[in-house]
Amino acid sequence: MKPADIPVEQPTKFDLRINLTTATSRYPDWWQGRRFDKPTIAWVAGVTCESTRDNPQRILLGRSGQHGTGAIPKDAVANITPAGGVPQLVDSIEVRHVGGATSRIGFKSYEQGREKWQGETLDWVWFDEEPPLDIYTEGLSFARKLEYPASGIV
Repeated sequence: MKPADIPVEQPTKFDLRINLTTATSRYPDWWQGRRFDKPTIAWVAGVTCESTRDNPQRILLGRSGQHGTGAIPKDAVANITPAGGVPQLVDSIEVRHVGGATSRIGFKSYEQGREKWQGETLDWVWFDEEPPLDIYTEGLSFARKLEYPASGIV
């Protein structure tokens, strides 16, 4: 069995926007879905650390040296923690939530192995590219412990 065999909706730009909206709780006026009244915890991952930096990190933050030009508005970025080992790789982002606290988006890679995916309870997960089954199920198991995963990206 491969992750693609598990019936989970593939992410869209709309799914990504909803998850980022969940991180800030800046919901559009027309939004009728569930609203998170607390900050969220999420992981975003790619195949390697470099591909995580070059793809989802770039989409969320903008290119290196241009943070705040991506999908997360500059005024919503409270803190960026750099990762070690790979130039310009981010370990995590703290995103300002309208409630005053911060949501946290951590960056992972599949090459880190399943053990690095254990232990956290997540509100949502973004797998950029198809992950190995053990990582996919580990990510889903922590997101599914919650009452409502934010979207099909889970």
